[in-house]
Amino acid sequence: MRSGEQDDPLGEFQHRYWRSAPVLDEKLAALSANQIPEDQFKLIAENIPVACWIANGDGYIVWYNRRWHEYAGTTPAEMEGWGWQTVHDPEVLPAVMERWTQSIGTGDPFEMTFPLRGADGIFRPFLTRVQPVRDVTGDVVRWFGVNTEISAQQAAELALRESEERLQLVQAAGGIGSFDYDLQCDQAVCSEHWYELHGLPVGAPITLERMRSVVVPDDWLLVTQALQHAIAEHLPLSVEYRIKRADTGEVRWLSSSATLLVDPESRPWRYIGGVKDVTERTLAAQACVDSEERLRLVLDAAPGGFYAVDREGNTNLVSRGFLDMLGFKDEQEVLGRKLHDLIHHSKPDGTHYPVGDCPIYRCASTGQRAHVAEESFFRLDGTAVPVEYWATPIERGGEHIGASCTIVDLRGQKRADAALREESRSLETLNSTGSAIAAELDLDRLVQVVTDAGVELTAAQFGAFFYNVLDSSGEKYLLYALAGADRSDFDHFGMPRATAIFHPTFMGEGVVRSDDITADSRYGKSDPHRGMPKGHLPVRSYLAVSVVSRSGEVIGGLFFGHPELAVLRTATSD
Repeated sequence: MRSGEQDDPLGEFQHRYWRSAPVLDEKLAALSANQIPEDQFKLIAENIPVACWIANGDGYIVWYNRRWHEYAGTTPAEMEGWGWQTVHDPEVLPAVMERWTQSIGTGDPFEMTFPLRGADGIFRPFLTRVQPVRDVTGDVVRWFGVNTEISAQQAAELALRESEERLQLVQAAGGIGSFDYDLQCDQAVCSEHWYELHGLPVGAPITLERMRSVVVPDDWLLVTQALQHAIAEHLPLSVEYRIKRADTGEVRWLSSSATLLVDPESRPWRYIGGVKDVTERTLAAQACVDSEERLRLVLDAAPGGFYAVDREGNTNLVSRGFLDMLGFKDEQEVLGRKLHDLIHHSKPDGTHYPVGDCPIYRCASTGQRAHVAEESFFRLDGTAVPVEYWATPIERGGEHIGASCTIVDLRGQKRADAALREESRSLETLNSTGSAIAAELDLDRLVQVVTDAGVELTAAQFGAFFYNVLDSSGEKYLLYALAGADRSDFDHFGMPRATAIFHPTFMGEGVVRSDDITADSRYGKSDPHRGMPKGHLPVRSYLAVSVVSRSGEVIGGLFFGHPELAVLRTATSD
């Protein structure tokens, strides 16, 4: 505050000198339409709500109106001529004198804003305009000046500037550049930070064509389509796109949002909004997607199955192996579902775990690790899958949030174990059979041992050895040994003949093996039975092997059967 200034919080001084209505003690006549008399002009000038004055052509002021003197607290005598300088701010007066002297010399109008001291000692800003009045020769003979106090206007302008500056600071701090895009004239007014985000010089004209020069070409169609759709549907604008900064050439991701304003006829008029650099967020999101894809590839490539659940047992991550193991086609079938809805697992004794006792649920809710050597999970089709699994707690920031489970499908191992056991059993059978044959001197007993061993090795239900003998017709087959059935089962059937099914065996043409002998093309081709005679032991799985002497003569055949399909072991056909 300059010397002599004082607080004027209520503006009482301004109310006294500025807004007070003039009081006239004379009665005025009606004005003529042609000319206002000089005395009435002065009367009007005295009472207009601004300070005004008249000077001679050389700048010598000869008259001030009442408003001037009321504001400045001066008298006509004090102000005549160059007395006005006493109410000017000494720091600004030299600039005012220079400008005023220049106008007097050139005859050009004068306009300038400067402070004037009021009667209360406070300097206030005034906008001063001075117009020259010329005579018929063109010489300036009068100057008419008006001083308008603009404190309120300047305060409003200052508040607006400060508000805009604060808004700019807030937007810049938040990384937001604002814009006001006029659809009718294709022009945008943008904040400094908007220009900074795009790498453009501040104040450069912004049109759609200018924007096209910085938007990555592959994204320009996306931007224009989003704008056209928003305009057509009277919607807010929201679009993300890449730019190539005009200054550095760096590619950045921007997100733009704007509100549509319409004109009085409801036609789209302007979009006002902001734009923000979202490069880091976008790259982080892409990195997350890439990471998830890599995780998915690793999980899906891993043997066995993997899944994860939250603390309530809801599934939130599964591998392809887990889905295949339990018969699901897609992860959407399992995500978000309770664990027990998916695996229906049971204890080794076949009883089901109560939910609270399930080792996986317990790990998910309490963080207690678990390793189960063998359990059964159940597929969608109801078949059991023997598994071994490990449950491990998942933590984030020191907080327990769920559990992961790694599963090993034991079906392959169990098949291998069963095959190994079967192979061991077969070897034991062969060894014991070999020992028995080596010690056996009775031919009948020897053939029976071989036939019994064949039934054991092939998993057949019954087996038989038929011996080749010659009769008057040149062929006959004699049942010599039987295993898994009684001879009485064959008493009412004649001996086999060289039918299409039996012929290859008795002729030594190779092994005959079928998972379903009734489906063999050679089956049922011979009279009178056209297949197995009525009452014959049922046979679907079938195996026949020629028995050949050292001289190469086929002395008979071993035949094995089972009433069920595909039972006989594959290895026996080798």
